[in-house]
Amino acid sequence: MYCVCIADDIEMSTSATYKLINKITLGLIDEDILSPEKGRRKQEFPEIKNKISEILLKDSSFTQRDLSHDLIQFGICKSQSTVCRTQKDMEYTRKR
Repeated sequence: MYCVCIADDIEMSTSATYKLINKITLGLIDEDILSPEKGRRKQEFPEIKNKISEILLKDSSFTQRDLSHDLIQFGICKSQSTVCRTQKDMEYTRKR
């Protein structure tokens, strides 16, 4: 209830006010409270990068779906979209 009153007083959305109050109660400092968390957190998959490089150096005619199926043989189960993001991160060109 107090969150709605504060949001009305400072003309801010209730969801943003609620998030701000939660950060303050956690004891975060100003820089942590004000820093925006935008987008998806970037994940690093060094083992996938190594295997993709290894597979593509042998034969570069694989599609992303083929790569995701071949990674299963190495015990790495990742989707085609993860393979796509990894290739983009590795700056490999993709054919359509």
